[in-house]
Formats: sequence, structure tokens, C-alpha cells
Amino acid sequence: MKTIVGVSLSSSGRDYEKKIILKGENILIKRLGTDGDFNKARKLFLDYEDKIDAFGLGGADLTLGIGNDRYRIRDISKLIKGIKTPIFDGNGIKQILDKQSIDILKKSLDLKNKKVLMVCATNRSGMAKEFEKNQCKMTYGDLMFGLKLDFPIHSLKTGKILIKVLLPIITEFPFRFIYPIGKTPKKNYKFIKYFQSADIIAGDFHYIKKYSPWDLSGKIILTTTTTKEDVIDLKNRGVEYLIVSTPEIGERCYGSNIIEALLYSLNKKYRLKDYRELIKILNLKPTIKKLN
Repeated sequence: MKTIVGVSLSSSGRDYEKKIILKGENILIKRLGTDGDFNKARKLFLDYEDKIDAFGLGGADLTLGIGNDRYRIRDISKLIKGIKTPIFDGNGIKQILDKQSIDILKKSLDLKNKKVLMVCATNRSGMAKEFEKNQCKMTYGDLMFGLKLDFPIHSLKTGKILIKVLLPIITEFPFRFIYPIGKTPKKNYKFIKYFQSADIIAGDFHYIKKYSPWDLSGKIILTTTTTKEDVIDLKNRGVEYLIVSTPEIGERCYGSNIIEALLYSLNKKYRLKDYRELIKILNLKPTIKKLN
């Protein structure tokens, strides 16, 4: 049996252990949250090293950037230093899954001139590129939600200029300063107006959960992993459509880090074309829910 272990810096309250069958292979998936405890996460990596097929890294990214301009995050590099078992944060497949999500959205909605708040482009630049290709009116929240600065960015062109100056500095910051890790983060309504004016709210769910207002009536949310409780909460807040870019396997949506680790475990390859081929063979598609 193949084994995937997802080590997450997010809440341990979302842990699970699940057995699935993919491509005729029995696969055990474990998700182990550490509530933001880097020492605990490091110990898990060391305990499971060489005993499993691959790790997923949840609640964090190995790098940030736009396109090929990527910068390693100091704290995360220290966390996984010396670990030889392959570790995946999901960035290797996000551009495939995100394009699928936007293609599906286009079938029921004319995206031209739609106002999109993308909470963070530097961890999902492929999604940002797809929105811009469809002529959406973009607001990127990297500086707002990452640095708490009321400075929206409205194009990837501007973003690319800024990241060359800022990301080499920002990626040296303590990770908990730029990303909401640990147990459920305290709500922050500092940037509420950007959520209220958007037609579509997209990107990392941890940022959306922390900064979005209660009233999300009529909004479309395109995001990553959500739990059953998250879906109920979004329905109660008036969200019209929820699109989760990762597929549902065995009645559960997994994070992109787990999906990437799964794909790698099936053929021990991690090139984009190999992922794309496997995603097609396995018929993995985004999860779409009409909530209201």
C-alpha cells in the first residue's frame, strides 16, 4: 500500500485518515495538523521520513512568486531541510487545476469585466493569469493580507515589478507574520470593502476565512480545500457558488499538496506533462457546489 502523509501548519482539528483506490493502487492518506507548531511539524517529517511514498505540505508554500520568478520562504526551507522523502506543496499542479476551475466557471458566466478579488497571486499566479486572460477586473491582495498594507494591486504586470523588490525581503520574515497558520485565526475586517465590491473571491481559503465579512450574498468563491463545516458556513453567509479547484475523491476534497503527492506516488514522476496526463486518465475535476 502506498502512503501519503500531509503535514500541515494549520489546525489539527481538520485531521483525517482515509484509504482510497486510484489507478488500481491502494493508497493511505493521513493529514496531520500541528496548530502552527513548527517543532511538531519538523518532528513529523523526521518520524515519517523514508517510511512513506511522499509528503504533502499543508498550510504553507515552499516558494512565492509570479511565473518563473520564485523565492523560497526561509522558515519553510528550515522546516524541511535535509528531508529526503519528496515533499509537495501543490504548486506543481495548481496551474492545471486552476485552469480547469476557470474553464468550468466560463461555461455559466461571462467573465469579461467581472470584478475579482484574488487574495494572493504569489501562491496561485496561474489562476491570476487565467482571470486576466478572460479580461476580468482584478484586485490582488498580496500586500493587504500578507503585509497588512491597504495597497491593492490590479495587474500581474505591476505585481511582477513589485515582487522583484519585495519578495526577497518578505520571504525572510517569520512565516506566521505573512500567513494565518495555527488554529482558526481571529477574524480581521480591515479590508472588508474589497470583498464587498467583488463578484468573485478567489484564492487561498485561509485568507478568505480570516478577512471576509459575514455577508457574502451572491458571491462566487473559487478556492482550495474546504471542510463540510466550511461549506455550511459559506452557505449560511449567502455564497451562491463554491468552486473548489481540487477534485473530490472518495467523498472528500483534498488539498492541492495531497493531490500532487498522490499523483507523484502513482508513477514517481513530477513533470507537468505527467501530472496533466494522470489528471486526464483519472478524470480528476474541480468540485462545484451551488449553495444558494
